[in-house]
Amino acid sequence: DLLDGAHTTTAENGNRIEMGIELDQFDRPVAYHFSEGTTGAARKSRTRIPAEQILHIFRREFPGQLRGIPDCAPVMHKAKMLNGINEAVVVGWRVAAAKMGFFVSKDEEDFLDPADDPDEEGVIERKAPDSSFDATPGSFDYIDDATDFKQFDCDYPTSTFREGHKVFMQQQANGYNVSTPTLSNDYSDVNYSSLRQALLEDRSGWRCYQAEFE
Repeated sequence: DLLDGAHTTTAENGNRIEMGIELDQFDRPVAYHFSEGTTGAARKSRTRIPAEQILHIFRREFPGQLRGIPDCAPVMHKAKMLNGINEAVVVGWRVAAAKMGFFVSKDEEDFLDPADDPDEEGVIERKAPDSSFDATPGSFDYIDDATDFKQFDCDYPTSTFREGHKVFMQQQANGYNVSTPTLSNDYSDVNYSSLRQALLEDRSGWRCYQAEFE
């Protein structure tokens, strides 16, 4: 974003600069101050371009608005959460498919730690052997009699993912002002009548957007 929204100051000619836009005494844009780069010194070095050379197109939602608000702004945090959920679900599926477990010693005194009783002498510190290995599909490994294997089952996947994903997509659709089937490309829960009604409302909304920019 070369038009720095944090650039708010007073210009040398006395005009007010808000969010990178220079305004006259009647709050009309007269110039735009663009950064010459996105990082370092180039970010602080700016070029003044007259407003008549700029086409600044955005939806005006309230008086005095200088810059547009993206439709996705109210639901960006929801999109980030949904991305994290999808990643966690995939990891959960992989963990469930691996069917991992733990090696547990059958003898409680097999591995003593001197820190448990620092006053006792003659206790020899013994470290647990490195018994970890990668789980390979279709393979079996041998463990000795002194070790027991406890299976770890994460009980995944669950049936809550589909319902939670649907709720998140509905919230995303409300933010983008489109119907949920159109955004998610999921038509499993709609019939012809509801889908046609949603499509007509989407088209009407897009026509309104187009009319604002004509």
